[in-house]
Amino acid sequence: VVRLKPADSQSERVLLRIVEQRFRLNRLFEERFGFPTASLEYRPHVSLGYFANRDIASRSEQAVKAWDQQLKLITQSQSICFESISLYGFVDMETFFRKA
Repeated sequence: VVRLKPADSQSERVLLRIVEQRFRLNRLFEERFGFPTASLEYRPHVSLGYFANRDIASRSEQAVKAWDQQLKLITQSQSICFESISLYGFVDMETFFRKA
């Protein structure tokens, strides 16, 4: 997972609006269905991949630490511009749906 942060004040304002709308939507969902659908904290990120199981993930720990260091060096002065976002729902790590 690569965590994302606003690159400038304009993107920070947009992110704040997203967070506020997300909170409002989650609250409406909980009022209607009686249970929360997501955590209160919003952590924008890009998933680079998933491990097949816990055993493989634990055996990959050293490689992930090395990748983390390499990514920090390579991307430290880079920005990514997103033109849109997509909404996904996960049942588990193999079963998910996308809302266009």
